[in-house]
Amino acid sequence: MEKDIEYDDREDKLLDFKISLIPYLMKAWNKDNFEISTILERYQLLPYIDASYEIYQTMGVQGIIEDLEEFIDEQGGCVRERKKS
Repeated sequence: MEKDIEYDDREDKLLDFKISLIPYLMKAWNKDNFEISTILERYQLLPYIDASYEIYQTMGVQGIIEDLEEFIDEQGGCVRERKKS
């Protein structure tokens, strides 16, 4: 029974973490709620955040955003406009 409590606690903390991350993503990527939702779905970021949650607890917001951008880039996507050279 204790294991179920730990699982529920992690899931609650993970949900809080995902919700609190959204405004930072909106600001960093200059996107609205709908666009962020689309990006989360298109690039399967929610399962990636689930898998990375413990590591993310040791990182700052900027590091998390950079990691998510790298994950998106690896899939051929882009969330920020690229600067023209």
